[in-house]
Amino acid sequence: MAMMFKLLLLLQLEIITCFPLSSSKSSKKNRFQPKKLRPPGGGGFGGGPVDKTTYTRDESPEILGLVDFLSSHQSLGLDPSNGGAIEVGFSEEGRRGLYCTTSLKKNEIICQIPSDYGLALTEDPNDDLTIVQAAANFLRLYQKHPEASQQWKPILDALPQSLKDSQVSLTPDYYTDEELELLEFPPLIQQIKKRQKELNNLANEHDDLSLEELQFATHLVSSRSVAIPLSDISSDPALDEEGRPLLKAGKNLKVLRVLIPFLDLANHASLKNANCEFHLIDPEQDEAWFSLRTTRKIPAGRELCVAYGTTGIESSSDILRDYGFCPTDHGPVDKLMLKKLKEQEPAAYPKWTTTSEEDNFMLQEAEGRLATILNLRASLKFAEIENNKE
Repeated sequence: MAMMFKLLLLLQLEIITCFPLSSSKSSKKNRFQPKKLRPPGGGGFGGGPVDKTTYTRDESPEILGLVDFLSSHQSLGLDPSNGGAIEVGFSEEGRRGLYCTTSLKKNEIICQIPSDYGLALTEDPNDDLTIVQAAANFLRLYQKHPEASQQWKPILDALPQSLKDSQVSLTPDYYTDEELELLEFPPLIQQIKKRQKELNNLANEHDDLSLEELQFATHLVSSRSVAIPLSDISSDPALDEEGRPLLKAGKNLKVLRVLIPFLDLANHASLKNANCEFHLIDPEQDEAWFSLRTTRKIPAGRELCVAYGTTGIESSSDILRDYGFCPTDHGPVDKLMLKKLKEQEPAAYPKWTTTSEEDNFMLQEAEGRLATILNLRASLKFAEIENNKE
């Protein structure tokens, strides 16, 4: 399957490099630079000792197999024993993520993967697919395809395999009607019900796709894929402080989705707190690269986190819808979202049945989905309180 970037050129489209995906032309600075290995006993690679108390290295067969597969196909920086500065590990709480094995400078390319090893979830860049449609393509083009499932086996094996996977934070597509009503946030409830309806309709229309496998594939695509925004080549977007084009969120936002192996293991932090970003090297060339680039100095042993989402201005509600968890540091975005909702769609503004104090009290005993629901309500109520102070 030809990679999407070659098709984009034929269609005279360009990638608009909004967060979380930036881009640059190739240069020595914008390529991965191998780290010099320190002699044995030096306390780690590069700039200082690795803080091994923060994480435990992941030596599972699926992760080792993924790193070996990608490294044997021109990927750079994934193996600390070969000059890399990144590895997969588990936090003390058991959460899998990416960690640096040496100190890193700002704007440093940590690793890079050939774009041909990203799994494109569309056969035609002109198609503006929903998450559910992209999930159906994932099943047909890769997971259930006899040849492709073997060709990409190391990549597919490294993805969560079932609901029982300890690393899975279930998206609200799995919520019951009762759980959805507990959210008490009409815009999110409407979005989830629309996706659930599409899931059921698509499963009923196609005998080769069961609702169970389509639902899990939708969870994978929603929470693990990168959305690459597109615009016409004649567009003239505004630029951010670093000269990167900004793309405004909206109903007409058109994106292409791709699963990027290894990089999709990075966990989330808000735009303010993230220390890395997904980055495209030479996006207009046949040999483009997906990479991870630092956005600040990072000490050795720290977790590498990116800001999830398409626009860089996702609210707590958006993150819960697409990734299955409620972040704790999206207050400023939540405030703006609630202001806009109250001004433009007052009928959709939440009518809470509990106070913030009551939600926080219930959170002390809550677990699982109920805890996630209460966290969202508490976050939105806190943003509402802050708005009322202004």
